[in-house]
Amino acid sequence: MLVLYINIIRNKYLKKMNKYLESLNFINDISLSIQDVTTEAEAQSGYKIVVVTYDYKGKSYTTKKLYYRNIIKQESVSNPVLIMRHYGKPVFWLDIEKHNWPHGTGAEIEQTVIDDMIEIDEDDFRKFLLSIANNNKSGHLQIVTREGKTQQYGYNLENNNHWHDIILLLQKIIKNGGNMPPKEAFINLVFNWGNKEPRERVKLDHTYKFIKDFAKSVRKYLPKFQEMELINILKYKKQIILQGPPGTGKTFSAKKIAEILTGLKKSINNLSESKIKSHIKAGMKLANASGKKDFYTVVDIDEKGVWLQSDTSRAWDASYVNIIKKYNELRAGQKPANVNGKNPYEIAVAQYLFKSHSNIVLDSTNNQVELIQFHPSYTYEDFVRGITVKNGDGQIEYITENKILVAFANKALRNYRDFNKGTEELSQEKWTREKFQEFVDEIQDKIEKDGKYDLNRHVFIFEVGEDSFRYTGSAWNSSTNGHSMKFEDLIIAYLNDLGSRKAINNSRLVSGSARQHATYYYYVLNRFLKFLSNKDAKKINTQKVELKNFVLIIDEINRANLSSVLGELVYALEYRGEGVESMYELDGARSIVLPPNLFIIGTMNTADRSVGHIDYAIRRRFAFVDVLPKVTVIKNEQAIRLFKDVAALFVKTDDNGELKNAGHLAPDFDYKDVQLGHSYFLLQADGDNSTEMDRKDELQLRLDYEIKPILREYLKDGILLESASAIIEDLRIV
Repeated sequence: MLVLYINIIRNKYLKKMNKYLESLNFINDISLSIQDVTTEAEAQSGYKIVVVTYDYKGKSYTTKKLYYRNIIKQESVSNPVLIMRHYGKPVFWLDIEKHNWPHGTGAEIEQTVIDDMIEIDEDDFRKFLLSIANNNKSGHLQIVTREGKTQQYGYNLENNNHWHDIILLLQKIIKNGGNMPPKEAFINLVFNWGNKEPRERVKLDHTYKFIKDFAKSVRKYLPKFQEMELINILKYKKQIILQGPPGTGKTFSAKKIAEILTGLKKSINNLSESKIKSHIKAGMKLANASGKKDFYTVVDIDEKGVWLQSDTSRAWDASYVNIIKKYNELRAGQKPANVNGKNPYEIAVAQYLFKSHSNIVLDSTNNQVELIQFHPSYTYEDFVRGITVKNGDGQIEYITENKILVAFANKALRNYRDFNKGTEELSQEKWTREKFQEFVDEIQDKIEKDGKYDLNRHVFIFEVGEDSFRYTGSAWNSSTNGHSMKFEDLIIAYLNDLGSRKAINNSRLVSGSARQHATYYYYVLNRFLKFLSNKDAKKINTQKVELKNFVLIIDEINRANLSSVLGELVYALEYRGEGVESMYELDGARSIVLPPNLFIIGTMNTADRSVGHIDYAIRRRFAFVDVLPKVTVIKNEQAIRLFKDVAALFVKTDDNGELKNAGHLAPDFDYKDVQLGHSYFLLQADGDNSTEMDRKDELQLRLDYEIKPILREYLKDGILLESASAIIEDLRIV
């Protein structure tokens, strides 16, 4: 019952979080353009009048005239001089009297605002504005500011302002990673201004707190929001390139996106006593079950279990049985129950094993994610399709093969096509494939016994490969390697009732090789039909195939000549599901298809100018996303200070709070392309209960052998000016 209650609470939290993230995305995805339409006469009367266009998901909505007025001219503003002194310039606020908005309850004001902003027959625009600020607390602005409508007009942010002004402010906070923008960002917004402060100061009160709460929430949700934003871009575009300077975690982010898209995580399968012993060692520090900063020390491991001790308690044993039980609960997405406080030690061990082995698998066992790295000598023949030279029984053979991209795309394509098949069709196909494998095994047995499997008096199969038969004729003048007969062609021929040589020859469902050698395919197909006549013809019941996502990660994608490597696949990147003709023929066909469930993530180091140029045709087909240094992910205080000292070589903050190139950076470069990333400052020692000296020693090693060397290279390459030299050498741990 307790587990059920915990799951209900957890699901409510996830639902709330997802709703919040959805609202962040909504606000961030709106594009706003503002046109000033003020006449000279209106300007002399203290007015500023604009027309605003909202662009969202391919649709554009334009408001009627929206009126602002200098606050000196507005009778409702009691302290205009103090407010103007705060900003240091004239301030224009929404002219509520002109718009006739401040009347009625929250819902009535909302209706008045919408009616005043749009033409009466623009229903789509009306729905769009309702989704921004809906009085039933489903409006995205209310969700992210945690405000909701009230009848207290003076306290309500949405009823005091044009909604686009609020959105612009929130977008700036999102862009700044949850950091508050400079005061100029608030100049168009009406707040409740406290006037009890000294005359030289003015205080934003009440609704300003909602903005602070929003910024705090953005900082909290930023990693998830960024992941969701990247995934949305990838789902729309199908291929993205994560670009940024070294050390910003581009490859890590790519793996994380792949993990979310595919739902695949690395975890220890079938956790056992021996596996626990192999991962847990005496002396290790494990976080306690509550996830706080207190730690347990592993003092011993014996036949009973893992013995743990905190600073304030005696040693307790975590039994292997209970550790495995708690670990399996975590794998199932459940929060392990700490019944009557008796299980914290088992949970602590289980949580450590689960968290430390929760990265995505990128190996031969994972057929949904593949990672490769490009280099300058990479070619089309390495990546798409090419000729491979093989030596079989002393005979050189040239075989056309699908390479990494097409082989991986074909996995995704099979899944996509299977997903679109009915269950009856899938059932028949599954049964056919199982029976065909039995047929292949029977032929293999015959060859092992007699050295061949006769198709007629002159032609025989002499070898069974992974996906094909090899056959030849006793009187043929062909090489000893014979011809290849693909299993897939035979299965397709059976499933589509190609029951004659002519039917095979005329079918476009099978390969060109099958059509060319239809006679011999027909011989084998007949043998398979005879084989089936002696078998149980009962079909296998099967379920609908789940549509899976397949992700190809290309690390250092710009190190190869992309135009040369991709070739005609540049077209296929944009037109998913359509075949493009390869320069190489394989099995009598040249067509290559990239399906909609194949996603490509590239990473690109923007500091490396020696690598290949990406032409505009390719750039148009990829979405380029900046992955920049983030001080917020660094936990160690000394590392944070060092990060800021290094960052000062590249970037500074101007008087308006905007980030600009620092004076030590060469004018040909932008700080976004070359500033050292946060990965250089993330310490392994922060992950456990190691001493301050351990962390300082590791940071010193990072500084001496990673950070300073690359900064010196920047000096040699002209990225940093000579003025940075002394600063680099003087960098130290403080």
